[in-house]
Amino acid sequence: MSRKHYEAIAKVFAGDYATAANDGERRKVVGIALSLSDVFQQDNPRFDRVRFLQACGLTKQDAAISLAGVRE
Repeated sequence: MSRKHYEAIAKVFAGDYATAANDGERRKVVGIALSLSDVFQQDNPRFDRVRFLQACGLTKQDAAISLAGVRE
């Protein structure tokens, strides 16, 4: 995939995150963005996971909440 693909996907996540009606919906968006960023990083060693997640509109707190209890 190219940068434009990652940017387009991040834009969709940012829109979904911004319009999420509640914390549950936001957590789902965050979880999917984190999972996809793992796949993208495996596919492309130059993929910048932090930059992608920031473009998705996620904060450090979002990532910490989503990772708590899910990944060790």
